[in-house]
Amino acid sequence: MSPKKSTLNRINKPNNTPLRVATGGMLATLVATGGVALAAHKDVTVDVNGDIIQASTMSGDVEGALKSAGVDLGDRDIVTPALSDKISDEDTITIRSTRQVSVIVDGQQEKIDTTALTVGDLLKQLGRDTKDAALSSQVNDEIPLDGMDLEITTKKNFTMNDGGEEKNLSLAAKTVGDIFKMTGKKLGKEDRVTPDVTTPVKDGMHIDVFRVTHEEQKQTRDVPAPVRKIENPNAPAGEETVVEPGANGKENVTYRVRKENGVEVGREVTNAVQTVKPVQRVVSVGTKPVQTAPSVANGSVWDQLAQCESGGNWAINTGNGFYGGLQFTQQSWEGFGGTQYAPRADLATREQQIAVAEKIQASQGWGAWPACTAKMGLR
Repeated sequence: MSPKKSTLNRINKPNNTPLRVATGGMLATLVATGGVALAAHKDVTVDVNGDIIQASTMSGDVEGALKSAGVDLGDRDIVTPALSDKISDEDTITIRSTRQVSVIVDGQQEKIDTTALTVGDLLKQLGRDTKDAALSSQVNDEIPLDGMDLEITTKKNFTMNDGGEEKNLSLAAKTVGDIFKMTGKKLGKEDRVTPDVTTPVKDGMHIDVFRVTHEEQKQTRDVPAPVRKIENPNAPAGEETVVEPGANGKENVTYRVRKENGVEVGREVTNAVQTVKPVQRVVSVGTKPVQTAPSVANGSVWDQLAQCESGGNWAINTGNGFYGGLQFTQQSWEGFGGTQYAPRADLATREQQIAVAEKIQASQGWGAWPACTAKMGLR
């Protein structure tokens, strides 16, 4: 629908003084016909989609008045009063053009034909309360003749654990990312959100936010003494003896500590300054081949004797002067060649202890273990 410029004036500003326009033919008729023509003359206001037109007409109905005003109607324009209705002086004729608006509510789209001039008028027509909703346009925005898209995001109730703090929230947020914009709780570069920030917000959903922070910590720590090992061909292979104990040093260390939701998950050294230099530790390592003992099947008489003597613990050393599963004295162990295997019996294997015990038994008999061999009926 469009008005013809030659037969009317359009007033676009509220403060404009309305102009009354009449064709030359109308004025001539008024002068010629006198009082009859004056009675038939009418001044009408035409509201075309909010644009106000002041026009003069001799027509008696709405359709004629619009023709006189040079207003062309579109197929879908709605005219009030109806075209066939009679008009009087100072009547108002309203014309509303139909617009198509794509209304998208929480992602669900519906196309609506409306004569509403503004977004607010449309919402009233739809009976939709948007007090707690978020709109993609302002309520006073005009709806273009060629239509528009209007997104409405309703309020949802959901829960969120933000950095370890549980929250119950109610917001008209479209996506998870919008929540942080609306609450002012911005996400850091390393913060993680589950589900992703692009996820649409739904009623009853739960969101986890892992807040990542970094802090600097300083402390003093030991610097381990360097170890120098020297070979000792007279000691059993693998046996170590401290020759010089040395000493640990000290250093002041700066850490960059990473925390998630306040809990430390990692740290790295960013600076270290040595304050006390460490002293080298010297260790002698035996290289003398260790003698092997013949294997002995489990469940032998020696296993039964060890069960009685030590509860079957071949590595026992209680500090009572007896060692190993068969409770050797250090004198017996050394005297019958045990040191070829290990410095003490508790450091030797089961087989090695049995090998030494067999030598003792051959020399002293079962009386070397008087109490247990008596219980076992071996003597």
